[in-house]
Amino acid sequence: MFWFLKPTETLVYIQKKVECLNVQKIGIDEIKFETDSSSNLTDFLSTLSLFRFLGVTEMKMSLDIFMQYLNKQPQDTPKILRCFVDNYGFQPESYRFGYHAQMAVVEKIIEYSDSGKNEYYSRLFIALSEKYLHTHFSSVKSGKGQTINIVNFDLADTNELFSLRKLIWTHLFSLYKNKNLQKPVLHLLLNHSLSGLDLSVTSIIKHDAVLVATFFEDSLNLENLYHCIIVQQYLKLLKVSVASSHLDKLRHLL
Repeated sequence: MFWFLKPTETLVYIQKKVECLNVQKIGIDEIKFETDSSSNLTDFLSTLSLFRFLGVTEMKMSLDIFMQYLNKQPQDTPKILRCFVDNYGFQPESYRFGYHAQMAVVEKIIEYSDSGKNEYYSRLFIALSEKYLHTHFSSVKSGKGQTINIVNFDLADTNELFSLRKLIWTHLFSLYKNKNLQKPVLHLLLNHSLSGLDLSVTSIIKHDAVLVATFFEDSLNLENLYHCIIVQQYLKLLKVSVASSHLDKLRHLL
């Protein structure tokens, strides 16, 4: 299928295939909100992921179709999450394009989460955010002949990246207002604090810290042991003092 020659027709074709799928009945607790690298996407979904390399309009249309597919086949959540991380995710040159592909993914899932009213898409957002909030990534590139090269890289601390991360954190904290979503948000915060080498750019961590500390002060209960563990682990992540009144107050409380 020469999708790049007739992108609109290809998108329509794929959308019709998705529309013909049966809706799978599955409980939210039965869905695995984690990436799966053990299996591949079907052919038409693999083609759909290639639209990430076209214009913004086509890319957003492809994301809409992915969302519609997940609405019918939620058991494939791990595969689609992997696609969003590997195919639409961060690459060494992403900063040159203002991280627009990653912003498009985040905005699309936020749209479908409907301010936390849709629990499935909200949980999908939380799962994706855990990956997108890293600062260190690896990318596989084709080398000479049959070889491949693994490129390790850190994100560039640009204004566009700061805007993306602010959007992610802000929406995560808004989702916390929904009691059904508090546990996965807290789980993300703990995992984020324990990310180790996946969080390696000090300037980005410091930028995030102001937002995270404000959430800690406003939303967590220091009489709750689990909340205290999360705060303490996050402070260990910072390693060095961050010039922020929010963090100073937090340290005094602890």
